[in-house]
Amino acid sequence: ATATSIEVLVVGAGGGGGNYYHGAGGGGGGIVHDTDFTVIGGQAYGLTVGSKGTAGQTGNSDPGGPGIDTSFDNAAVNLKLIGKGGGGGAAEGATGKTGGSGGGGTYNTLGGASTQADFAGATSYGSAGGGDTTNRPGNSTGGGGGAGAVGGPGTPDAGGLGGAGYRFPTFVAYGSTAANTASTGSDGGYFGGGGGGATNSVVDDFPNGGVGGGAAGSGANGPSAPGWAPYGFGGTGGGGGGGERAGLYGGDGDNGGVYIKENDNYENMTLQSNAFTAQTQPTTTRIIVDESPYAGTTTVNTDIKAYASRDNGTTFTQMTL
Repeated sequence: ATATSIEVLVVGAGGGGGNYYHGAGGGGGGIVHDTDFTVIGGQAYGLTVGSKGTAGQTGNSDPGGPGIDTSFDNAAVNLKLIGKGGGGGAAEGATGKTGGSGGGGTYNTLGGASTQADFAGATSYGSAGGGDTTNRPGNSTGGGGGAGAVGGPGTPDAGGLGGAGYRFPTFVAYGSTAANTASTGSDGGYFGGGGGGATNSVVDDFPNGGVGGGAAGSGANGPSAPGWAPYGFGGTGGGGGGGERAGLYGGDGDNGGVYIKENDNYENMTLQSNAFTAQTQPTTTRIIVDESPYAGTTTVNTDIKAYASRDNGTTFTQMTL
Protein backbone atom coordinates (compact mmCIF):
# COMPACT_ATOMS: atom_id res chain seq x y z
CA ALA A 1 0.00 0.00 0.00
CA THR A 2 1.12 3.55 -0.60
CA ALA A 3 2.46 5.29 2.52
CA THR A 4 0.07 7.85 3.93
CA SER A 5 2.17 9.13 6.84
CA ILE A 6 5.79 9.28 7.95
CA GLU A 7 7.72 10.08 11.10
CA VAL A 8 10.09 12.95 10.37
CA LEU A 9 12.87 14.46 12.50
CA VAL A 10 14.14 17.82 11.24
CA VAL A 11 17.42 18.95 12.86
CA GLY A 12 18.85 22.44 12.43
CA ALA A 13 22.60 23.00 12.16
CA GLY A 14 24.56 23.72 15.33
CA GLY A 15 26.27 27.05 15.99
CA GLY A 16 30.03 27.51 16.11
CA GLY A 17 31.88 28.13 19.36
CA GLY A 18 33.31 31.52 20.22
CA ASN A 19 37.00 31.99 19.53
CA TYR A 20 40.30 33.02 21.08
CA TYR A 21 39.53 34.87 24.32
CA HIS A 22 36.38 34.09 26.31
CA GLY A 23 34.77 31.87 23.68
CA ALA A 24 31.46 30.36 24.79
CA GLY A 25 29.81 27.19 23.51
CA GLY A 26 27.67 27.20 20.39
CA GLY A 27 24.00 26.33 20.70
CA GLY A 28 22.65 23.05 19.35
CA GLY A 29 20.36 22.95 16.36
CA GLY A 30 16.67 23.39 16.97
CA ILE A 31 14.55 20.30 16.33
CA VAL A 32 11.05 19.63 15.05
CA HIS A 33 9.63 16.10 15.44
CA ASP A 34 6.41 14.95 13.78
CA THR A 35 5.38 11.34 14.40
CA ASP A 36 2.50 11.38 11.92
CA PHE A 37 3.32 13.72 9.04
CA THR A 38 0.75 13.21 6.26
CA VAL A 39 2.17 12.51 2.82
CA ILE A 40 0.53 12.13 -0.56
CA GLY A 41 1.79 9.72 -3.18
CA GLY A 42 3.33 11.45 -6.19
CA GLN A 43 3.65 14.84 -4.47
CA ALA A 44 7.06 16.53 -4.31
CA TYR A 45 8.49 17.58 -0.94
CA GLY A 46 11.17 20.20 -0.43
CA LEU A 47 14.21 19.37 1.68
CA THR A 48 17.07 21.64 2.67
CA VAL A 49 19.78 20.50 5.10
CA GLY A 50 21.40 23.34 7.03
CA SER A 51 25.19 23.63 7.09
CA LYS A 52 27.18 24.01 10.30
CA GLY A 53 27.92 27.28 12.00
CA THR A 54 31.63 28.06 11.91
CA ALA A 55 33.85 29.04 14.83
CA GLY A 56 35.23 32.53 15.23
CA GLN A 57 38.19 33.37 13.01
CA THR A 58 41.63 32.17 14.09
CA GLY A 59 43.55 34.75 16.04
CA ASN A 60 40.59 37.04 16.61
CA SER A 61 38.13 37.34 19.47
CA ASP A 62 35.07 36.52 17.41
CA PRO A 63 31.73 34.97 18.25
CA GLY A 64 30.82 31.73 16.58
CA GLY A 65 28.56 31.84 13.56
CA PRO A 66 24.96 30.59 13.71
CA GLY A 67 23.91 27.38 12.04
CA ILE A 68 21.75 27.41 8.93
CA ASP A 69 18.07 26.50 8.80
CA THR A 70 17.02 22.98 7.87
CA SER A 71 13.58 22.55 6.34
CA PHE A 72 11.21 19.85 5.18
CA ASP A 73 7.98 20.96 3.55
CA ASN A 74 5.23 20.58 1.02
CA ALA A 75 2.78 23.12 -0.32
CA ALA A 76 0.79 23.16 2.92
CA VAL A 77 3.34 22.53 5.69
CA ASN A 78 6.77 24.00 6.33
CA LEU A 79 8.76 22.36 9.15
CA LYS A 80 11.53 24.91 9.31
CA LEU A 81 14.32 24.98 11.90
CA ILE A 82 16.10 28.03 13.21
CA GLY A 83 19.91 27.75 13.04
CA LYS A 84 21.66 27.81 16.39
CA GLY A 85 23.51 30.79 17.74
CA GLY A 86 27.25 30.66 18.31
CA GLY A 87 28.81 31.42 21.68
CA GLY A 88 29.66 35.03 22.55
CA GLY A 89 33.41 35.26 22.12
CA ALA A 90 34.24 38.81 21.12
CA ALA A 91 35.27 40.01 24.57
CA GLU A 92 34.11 40.18 28.16
CA GLY A 93 30.40 40.80 28.39
CA ALA A 94 29.49 39.24 25.02
CA THR A 95 25.97 37.81 25.03
CA GLY A 96 25.25 34.52 23.29
CA LYS A 97 23.36 34.62 20.03
CA THR A 98 19.75 33.54 19.79
CA GLY A 99 18.75 30.52 17.74
CA GLY A 100 16.96 27.17 17.84
CA SER A 101 19.03 26.70 20.99
CA GLY A 102 20.88 29.80 22.12
CA GLY A 103 24.65 30.19 22.27
CA GLY A 104 26.48 30.60 25.58
CA GLY A 105 27.47 33.98 26.96
CA THR A 106 30.60 35.28 28.67
CA TYR A 107 30.70 36.53 32.25
CA ASN A 108 28.14 39.05 33.41
CA THR A 109 25.88 38.18 30.47
CA LEU A 110 23.05 35.84 29.69
CA GLY A 111 23.13 33.10 27.12
CA GLY A 112 21.16 33.50 23.93
CA ALA A 113 17.46 32.64 24.02
CA SER A 114 15.78 29.85 22.07
CA THR A 115 13.74 31.12 19.16
CA GLN A 116 12.66 27.73 17.83
CA ALA A 117 9.18 27.98 16.35
CA ASP A 118 6.32 25.55 17.02
CA PHE A 119 4.41 23.80 14.25
CA ALA A 120 0.92 22.33 14.33
CA GLY A 121 0.96 18.57 14.83
CA ALA A 122 4.68 18.50 15.70
CA THR A 123 6.82 18.98 18.82
CA SER A 124 9.68 21.49 18.82
CA TYR A 125 12.84 21.38 20.93
CA GLY A 126 15.31 24.12 21.84
CA SER A 127 16.76 25.76 24.97
CA ALA A 128 18.63 28.88 26.02
CA GLY A 129 22.39 29.04 26.38
CA GLY A 130 24.19 29.44 29.69
CA GLY A 131 25.95 32.62 30.80
CA ASP A 132 27.15 34.20 34.04
CA THR A 133 25.48 36.90 36.12
CA THR A 134 27.82 37.01 39.13
CA ASN A 135 29.61 40.19 38.00
CA ARG A 136 32.91 38.39 38.56
CA PRO A 137 35.46 39.04 35.83
CA GLY A 138 37.53 35.98 35.15
CA ASN A 139 34.70 33.49 35.22
CA SER A 140 34.56 30.94 32.46
CA THR A 141 32.06 31.06 29.63
CA GLY A 142 28.66 29.43 29.35
CA GLY A 143 27.70 26.33 27.45
CA GLY A 144 25.40 26.45 24.45
CA GLY A 145 21.79 25.42 24.90
CA GLY A 146 20.66 21.97 23.81
CA ALA A 147 17.47 20.41 22.53
CA GLY A 148 16.92 18.77 25.91
CA ALA A 149 18.25 21.31 28.43
CA VAL A 150 19.63 24.84 28.89
CA GLY A 151 23.36 25.43 28.74
CA GLY A 152 25.28 25.49 32.00
CA PRO A 153 26.79 28.68 33.43
CA GLY A 154 30.50 29.35 33.49
CA THR A 155 32.25 29.06 36.87
CA PRO A 156 35.68 30.17 38.10
CA ASP A 157 37.03 26.66 37.57
CA ALA A 158 35.28 25.21 34.53
CA GLY A 159 33.43 26.12 31.40
CA GLY A 160 29.68 25.66 31.38
CA LEU A 161 28.25 22.33 30.31
CA GLY A 162 26.59 22.23 26.95
CA GLY A 163 22.85 21.68 27.21
CA ALA A 164 21.88 18.03 26.82
CA GLY A 165 20.63 16.82 23.50
CA TYR A 166 17.32 15.00 23.13
CA ARG A 167 17.02 11.28 22.39
CA PHE A 168 14.64 10.01 19.73
CA PRO A 169 14.22 6.21 20.10
CA THR A 170 13.14 5.70 16.50
CA PHE A 171 16.48 7.02 15.27
CA VAL A 172 18.84 5.29 17.70
CA ALA A 173 21.18 4.27 14.88
CA TYR A 174 21.98 7.93 14.28
CA GLY A 175 23.07 10.84 16.41
CA SER A 176 25.30 10.27 19.42
CA THR A 177 25.22 8.13 22.55
CA ALA A 178 24.53 9.27 26.11
CA ALA A 179 28.29 9.37 26.62
CA ASN A 180 28.57 11.79 23.69
CA THR A 181 30.28 9.38 21.33
CA ALA A 182 29.19 8.41 17.85
CA SER A 183 26.32 5.94 17.78
CA THR A 184 27.09 2.38 16.75
CA GLY A 185 23.54 1.12 16.52
CA SER A 186 20.98 0.83 19.31
CA ASP A 187 22.77 3.00 21.88
CA GLY A 188 22.38 6.39 20.25
CA GLY A 189 19.69 8.71 19.04
CA TYR A 190 20.71 11.99 20.74
CA PHE A 191 20.48 15.16 18.68
CA GLY A 192 20.97 18.88 19.24
CA GLY A 193 23.45 18.94 22.15
CA GLY A 194 25.03 22.28 23.05
CA GLY A 195 28.77 22.96 22.90
CA GLY A 196 30.79 23.26 26.12
CA GLY A 197 32.22 26.60 27.24
CA ALA A 198 35.89 27.34 27.91
CA THR A 199 37.62 28.01 31.22
CA ASN A 200 39.21 31.40 31.76
CA SER A 201 42.96 31.10 31.15
CA VAL A 202 43.77 33.41 34.08
CA VAL A 203 42.46 30.74 36.43
CA ASP A 204 43.76 27.67 34.64
CA ASP A 205 46.58 27.87 32.13
CA PHE A 206 45.17 24.84 30.33
CA PRO A 207 41.42 25.45 30.39
CA ASN A 208 39.13 22.77 31.69
CA GLY A 209 36.51 22.95 28.98
CA GLY A 210 32.87 22.23 29.68
CA VAL A 211 31.48 18.91 28.49
CA GLY A 212 29.53 19.15 25.27
CA GLY A 213 25.91 18.12 25.60
CA GLY A 214 26.08 17.72 29.37
CA ALA A 215 25.51 14.03 30.11
CA ALA A 216 23.80 13.37 26.80
CA GLY A 217 23.85 14.80 23.32
CA SER A 218 25.90 15.64 20.34
CA GLY A 219 27.64 18.90 21.33
CA ALA A 220 31.42 19.25 21.29
CA ASN A 221 33.54 19.72 24.42
CA GLY A 222 35.34 22.93 25.20
CA PRO A 223 39.12 22.63 24.68
CA SER A 224 41.48 21.33 27.32
CA ALA A 225 44.74 21.66 25.41
CA PRO A 226 46.11 23.88 22.63
CA GLY A 227 44.36 23.39 19.29
CA TRP A 228 40.86 23.58 17.93
CA ALA A 229 37.95 22.64 20.15
CA PRO A 230 36.38 19.35 19.01
CA TYR A 231 33.55 19.35 16.53
CA GLY A 232 30.37 17.42 17.20
CA PHE A 233 29.13 14.51 15.10
CA GLY A 234 27.97 15.29 11.58
CA GLY A 235 24.25 15.45 11.01
CA THR A 236 23.28 15.72 14.67
CA GLY A 237 23.05 19.51 14.97
CA GLY A 238 25.47 19.73 17.92
CA GLY A 239 27.09 23.02 18.89
CA GLY A 240 30.85 23.66 18.70
CA GLY A 241 33.00 24.00 21.81
CA GLY A 242 34.21 27.43 22.92
CA GLY A 243 37.87 28.48 22.77
CA GLU A 244 39.98 30.47 25.22
CA ARG A 245 43.17 32.51 24.55
CA ALA A 246 45.66 32.16 21.70
CA GLY A 247 46.09 28.58 20.53
CA LEU A 248 42.74 27.40 21.88
CA TYR A 249 40.20 28.08 19.20
CA GLY A 250 36.50 27.43 19.06
CA GLY A 251 35.04 24.52 17.14
CA ASP A 252 32.51 24.47 14.33
CA GLY A 253 29.00 23.22 14.93
CA ASP A 254 27.50 20.17 13.25
CA ASN A 255 25.49 20.06 10.07
CA GLY A 256 21.77 19.52 10.38
CA GLY A 257 19.78 16.62 8.98
CA VAL A 258 16.37 15.28 8.04
CA TYR A 259 15.53 11.76 9.21
CA ILE A 260 12.46 9.96 7.89
CA LYS A 261 10.77 6.69 8.84
CA GLU A 262 7.76 5.33 7.01
CA ASN A 263 4.95 4.57 9.42
CA ASP A 264 3.04 1.31 9.37
CA ASN A 265 -0.08 2.01 7.35
CA TYR A 266 -2.97 -0.44 7.33
CA GLU A 267 -5.92 -0.56 4.96
CA ASN A 268 -9.13 -2.51 5.38
CA MET A 269 -9.47 -5.65 3.25
CA THR A 270 -12.72 -7.38 2.32
CA LEU A 271 -12.86 -11.01 1.22
CA GLN A 272 -16.18 -12.13 -0.23
CA SER A 273 -17.01 -15.60 -1.51
CA ASN A 274 -18.98 -16.41 -4.60
CA ALA A 275 -22.75 -16.74 -4.16
CA PHE A 276 -24.16 -20.23 -3.52
CA THR A 277 -27.74 -21.27 -4.31
CA ALA A 278 -29.33 -22.93 -1.30
CA GLN A 279 -31.57 -25.97 -1.83
CA THR A 280 -33.81 -24.81 1.03
CA GLN A 281 -34.19 -21.64 3.11
CA PRO A 282 -30.90 -21.45 5.13
CA THR A 283 -30.95 -20.91 8.89
CA THR A 284 -27.27 -21.48 9.68
CA THR A 285 -24.00 -20.43 8.10
CA ARG A 286 -20.47 -21.32 9.12
CA ILE A 287 -17.12 -19.70 8.38
CA ILE A 288 -13.58 -20.76 9.26
CA VAL A 289 -10.85 -18.09 9.42
CA ASP A 290 -7.19 -19.05 9.54
CA GLU A 291 -5.34 -15.82 10.34
CA SER A 292 -1.71 -14.98 11.16
CA PRO A 293 -1.00 -11.31 11.99
CA TYR A 294 1.87 -9.73 10.06
CA ALA A 295 2.32 -6.96 12.64
CA GLY A 296 0.55 -5.66 15.71
CA THR A 297 -2.46 -7.39 17.23
CA THR A 298 -5.86 -8.38 15.88
CA THR A 299 -9.05 -8.74 17.91
CA VAL A 300 -11.83 -11.08 16.80
CA ASN A 301 -15.13 -9.27 16.10
CA THR A 302 -13.29 -5.92 16.23
CA ASP A 303 -10.46 -6.13 13.70
CA ILE A 304 -11.69 -9.35 12.08
CA LYS A 305 -15.41 -9.45 11.33
CA ALA A 306 -17.59 -11.93 9.48
CA TYR A 307 -20.91 -11.25 7.70
CA ALA A 308 -23.48 -13.43 5.94
CA SER A 309 -26.11 -12.61 3.33
CA ARG A 310 -29.26 -14.52 2.33
CA ASP A 311 -30.21 -12.23 -0.56
CA ASN A 312 -27.19 -12.56 -2.85
CA GLY A 313 -25.25 -9.71 -1.19
CA THR A 314 -27.95 -7.05 -1.07
CA THR A 315 -27.84 -7.01 2.75
CA PHE A 316 -25.35 -8.51 5.20
CA THR A 317 -25.71 -9.49 8.87
CA GLN A 318 -22.64 -9.64 11.12
CA MET A 319 -21.88 -13.03 12.65
CA THR A 320 -20.30 -13.49 16.08
CA LEU A 321 -16.94 -15.26 15.79
